[in-house]
Amino acid sequence: MGDWLGTGNISNRMRRFEAFTTARAKVRKLGIKSQTEWFKYCKSGELPLTIPSNPHRTYADSGWTGFGDWLGTETSSTRVRKYRPFEQARAFVRDLKLKSTTEWYAYRKSGKRPSDIPANPHTTYATDGWVGMGDWLGNGKAPRLRKYRAFKDARAFVHGLGLKSSKEWTSFCLSGSKPWDIPAKPAQAYVDSGWISYGDWLGTNTTSTRNRVYQSFKVARAFARNLGLKSQADWIAYCKSGKRPSDIPYSPQEVYADHGWLGLGDWLGTGVAPRLRQYRPFQNARIFVRGLGLKSWAEWKAYCGSDKKPADIPSRPDKVFAGDGWAGGGDWLGYAR
Repeated sequence: MGDWLGTGNISNRMRRFEAFTTARAKVRKLGIKSQTEWFKYCKSGELPLTIPSNPHRTYADSGWTGFGDWLGTETSSTRVRKYRPFEQARAFVRDLKLKSTTEWYAYRKSGKRPSDIPANPHTTYATDGWVGMGDWLGNGKAPRLRKYRAFKDARAFVHGLGLKSSKEWTSFCLSGSKPWDIPAKPAQAYVDSGWISYGDWLGTNTTSTRNRVYQSFKVARAFARNLGLKSQADWIAYCKSGKRPSDIPYSPQEVYADHGWLGLGDWLGTGVAPRLRQYRPFQNARIFVRGLGLKSWAEWKAYCGSDKKPADIPSRPDKVFAGDGWAGGGDWLGYAR
């Protein structure tokens, strides 16, 4: 959402994170003692943009071995701990008769777990037999290993439920009433065997956002700008009002991601986020600025606040051109070459 507002916040998938070992070294210096403390720290707003809040996902294939290693709380004895072979450990856990992941977590915290039964079996046995929590507890196979009903039969069953939205579908899946051979994630289960959309799956005949036909980016943006909205909150309120035409997307950042999107400020006409603007090359921009005849940085700031500055001339050239020619305010203004 920060990209919409031009605040500079970027979603995890768009960030450039530090290498695993570098990020881990910085995190260990924070003195965080548990996974719970880690997530509290992530929510505090103090986490650097170059450190991921979900390192177990970001570094899954590049060094990740657990939060104990990430935070530096793992002792040498923990790292070399010997666990039971997978089948023996699984047999022990199945005898506990636990019914869900929640019950497994509760057992894990109870202090009753033997030291040779891992707290994170999905990590310990990742390449040695692990196929899912259902298989581990003995109450069912991992979803990807199940044999589901044929798509048409499953869809016919779901149509009979009378559900009206994907939210209602999720609630049904969590209710305990869903047959085991009906997938909770049909888009994945039937991706190559009939899946079209949730509208088709539920029988509402609505079309998913990505499959709808929208106005071109320029036409849609012009429409949005004419609304006179000033913020993300205004845009969301407008979308919920029922006044938004069906060919104007609720989530323009997804629809127009590769077709002109520059942030919500540009969409509403309130301004493009500085990091997304296209500025003149350094030398061209400097020539323009030197022609203004300004004699000090104070005069430059006053000029930037006067509304006379072209949009493709940055107000903070020291940041924009930091690695591309910047040599100081005197050089920029032309009074100290």
